[in-house]
Amino acid sequence: MKKLLVAMLLLVLLTLQAPDLRAAETPLPIIVNEYVNATISTEGFGYLCGPWNVTGYIIVKNNNTGETVSDIWIPINKPSGLTISLHYAPSYATVSRGSPPSYVQADNSGANEFWHITQLRSGDNVTLKYAYTGSGCAPILVEERYDPLKIVDGVSSTVNVKLNITNNFAFAVNVKVRKVLPADNGKEGWSNITGNPRFSGTPSTNVGGISYSSDYKELYWTDSGSWPDGWFTLAAGGHGNSTFSITGTPDLSEVGGETRKITLGTVYIYLKAERTFTGLTIGKVFAVGDASVEAKKEQDTTNPNQWKETLVFYDTSAKFKYDLFNTTVWATEGNTPSPAILGSFNSTQRFNITQLSPGGSFSSVPSTFTYNGIPKIWALAKFRITNDQLNGWWNYNNFTSVWPNG
Repeated sequence: MKKLLVAMLLLVLLTLQAPDLRAAETPLPIIVNEYVNATISTEGFGYLCGPWNVTGYIIVKNNNTGETVSDIWIPINKPSGLTISLHYAPSYATVSRGSPPSYVQADNSGANEFWHITQLRSGDNVTLKYAYTGSGCAPILVEERYDPLKIVDGVSSTVNVKLNITNNFAFAVNVKVRKVLPADNGKEGWSNITGNPRFSGTPSTNVGGISYSSDYKELYWTDSGSWPDGWFTLAAGGHGNSTFSITGTPDLSEVGGETRKITLGTVYIYLKAERTFTGLTIGKVFAVGDASVEAKKEQDTTNPNQWKETLVFYDTSAKFKYDLFNTTVWATEGNTPSPAILGSFNSTQRFNITQLSPGGSFSSVPSTFTYNGIPKIWALAKFRITNDQLNGWWNYNNFTSVWPNG
């Protein structure tokens, strides 16, 4: 008699994938990609969880805008135990972790880490990297159950398999599965005859479609059952259940000639979701692009000691919308910006101002002050690139994984 075992090993390609295709039209995409690596083992009657970890990348990209973006603040809300470091930056850019200005902090009360990029030229990117190690079972549980658990050496036998996937995330996950049996003429403990082992019977599933390859050596569980086809979706807390059979004749002489656990193939589980596995989130990004500010003054025609001061802000970018959230205009007696003439200082916080489109402008309401002479007018504007998918910054989240178990 021989006991059967499938030892599951979850692997993932940790190479940095191409930028998210959804971000192709976004001038300043902030892309968070996470890759999951875990180990799960099963002996056909449950599962045992091994260590799992996540490698993540935060990619800040100036998407070929033809303009330079500067003074970029990336607020991050990260779980405890996660460490972020610089992975790549152009030589001209200074990238650091630090304390942001008060106006950035005020709009990101939930962030617990801030990264600053001095400038980012067209076509370039800055990439941050982080690692996270989890304990217990990964939020995606995979289990295979076999009936019977033991078959006889040298006798053709059929094993009925139940493959179950549970989504323990709080959000839906897209899934597709490919199971590959040991190749003919291998050394895994199966007789070296054509089609041994092979899938048999009629497979079934409660979600998506499922089928065998033409040579009955592979199983495909996708949206319709063909490969690669589309994804089926498991809702939060949802279960995907499939059943199928494998028929083959074992040959223990290949693996030592005595009772052994032999493989029933490899299951590849592909996962993707537009969320992060770790729960890391990006806050309200602050960054600036091309703009100019003009200070204007006007003397009253009837009272020469009465003056009006006005700030005009110009969005000179061809790509970006802006949020103008603070304007300050004041007057001085000389050619230095202080001290201000009494009554001339006018500052307004404008977080809810109407966004300015590329080429747009904003003029402040003229303010009046009294001065016996010719004043010098100064103006300061604080603004940020708008959170806009087509004319600003936008955050894209993804986690992906390829799980083989063998």
